[in-house]
Amino acid sequence: MKKLLLAGLLLVSGIAFSASVATKVDGQLDIKAEVVRGLSISTSPLDFGLVPQGGKNIGEATTGSITLQGQGGRKVLLTFKDMISGLDVKNSLVHLAGPKDEKAYWLAASLKINNTDLSDFKNVILDNDKAQSFKVTGTIGEVAGDAETGKYNGAVKIAATYEYSTGK
Repeated sequence: MKKLLLAGLLLVSGIAFSASVATKVDGQLDIKAEVVRGLSISTSPLDFGLVPQGGKNIGEATTGSITLQGQGGRKVLLTFKDMISGLDVKNSLVHLAGPKDEKAYWLAASLKINNTDLSDFKNVILDNDKAQSFKVTGTIGEVAGDAETGKYNGAVKIAATYEYSTGK
């Protein structure tokens, strides 16, 4: 009798086990998106004006500006690239190329946005849906006494991206 009872238990447990092994299952992948206002950037130039050969610590003649517009309350990440060197801005220094040979004649300018070093100005939270402007100032540390005369120009590429959190 014990053997018959044991055999019955094994048979029932085997059927129960085989019933729990699925050969087909279904699942659901949720897909999400959040629509936000597009980002836009506009600028006005920073101008050092007339800079003398041999000059030191020359401030801007006209401040520049960067204006961002996008979704209010959102964090925007910023990166800056020196268009003369082709490198990301380090130590807030950007370059202005000389009038004849842009590789040989440079001026280096240290930039600030709202009194924060350009290299440290990495993100901003937009106050509202209206345009938000930031003042750009700078200093040319030193101009060589034999610097080539003429116009020097440079540019900084600004990339702005919304910070996205998956909500985890």
